[in-house]
Amino acid sequence: TKLNKILVVVFVIALSMGVAIGQDDAPTGWSFGGVPAIAYNSDTGFLYGAILDIYNYGDGSKYPDYMYTTRLTWTRTTKGSGENIIFFDSKYLLPYDVRITAEAAYLTEQALPFYGFNGDNNPAHEIEDDDAYKSRIYYRHERNIAKFTTDFQKNLFIPNLRGILGLAYYKTEVATVDTAKLNDGKDAEDRLPEVTIMYDDYVTRGAISADEAAGGNTNYVKLGLVYDSRD
Repeated sequence: TKLNKILVVVFVIALSMGVAIGQDDAPTGWSFGGVPAIAYNSDTGFLYGAILDIYNYGDGSKYPDYMYTTRLTWTRTTKGSGENIIFFDSKYLLPYDVRITAEAAYLTEQALPFYGFNGDNNPAHEIEDDDAYKSRIYYRHERNIAKFTTDFQKNLFIPNLRGILGLAYYKTEVATVDTAKLNDGKDAEDRLPEVTIMYDDYVTRGAISADEAAGGNTNYVKLGLVYDSRD
């Protein structure tokens, strides 16, 4: 039986370290939590990796808030997809009660969904037992993306209202799916057919211009308001 959906097995590890952790008092110092994950997809292969959360509570005076937190994410698949992410958040690192949230990431996707621009797609093209079948990756494309984002938030004069300023940079590389790479090591009956997928068709017809077909760079500035009614 072919497994076309990702099966995820998660083992939760409770790892903690710090002063007064596990006591009635507020936690202080460092605390760690990790979640390793295992997954399998018949086309993109076996996935392995882990997520590590790191918290610092300082002297505990801000509890249940943390002084700052960092999340590290690292995953790989045997066919080349992967995640490399560093996330950081703190309400107390910067002066003037400014909260900073930042992320740096490099993501590689060997078969990312791509359904076109108008949503007019036929699911049967990816169903092997259907007469309209073309390929399990007909609505897919390859994408690698490096991104850097930073948001700054500050409380305003109205309770629960914050102003937000954000900066971001994305470098995106896109291409057709490397069918030969995904077929490597597969039995003949499990191989993906060599067909023109939707992404290729869009490029050939000019729906995706030559300037955009390989990706590009994106920069943006975000300015807005955040209303948070939580205590």
